[in-house]
Amino acid sequence: MKENVIKQVPVQERIYGLDIIRILSMYFVMLLHILLNGGILEAQAFTQLNTQLVACLYFLGVVAVNLFALLSGYLGINSCFKRRRIIELWLQVLFYSWLCLWGMIISQRDLGLMEIVKALFPTVFQQHWYFNAYLGVCFLAPLLKLGLKQLSQKLAF
Repeated sequence: MKENVIKQVPVQERIYGLDIIRILSMYFVMLLHILLNGGILEAQAFTQLNTQLVACLYFLGVVAVNLFALLSGYLGINSCFKRRRIIELWLQVLFYSWLCLWGMIISQRDLGLMEIVKALFPTVFQQHWYFNAYLGVCFLAPLLKLGLKQLSQKLAF
């Protein structure tokens, strides 16, 4: 008899340890963005202790991105595909991209035509790579779920 890998978990049952890991990974992702956009990584030589600490925080941030994606996939395996949610996320991406563009225009930053076009169409020009990857996974999710449901416990591990 074949035992499926994916087990139906009741919606009310929460795994609080995974929630804590997910929250921590979100904080490390925010820290990664601060490190990358703040110029801290390029500010000092890697021979100093504080710069090595910053480099370690950077590596933890990179791991946190992957951890967040894995946890999202694990926790969302039994959820159904919702087109409405994808549209809501896409509208959020557009809103924040346009808000940042507006902020740069107000601050009188020298913008090129290509920067403006990329900000107006962020999905087309892959300005938010995580959303683009998420979008691809959402379209492949039904096929991936079907494959996982057919996978036996013995073959999975």
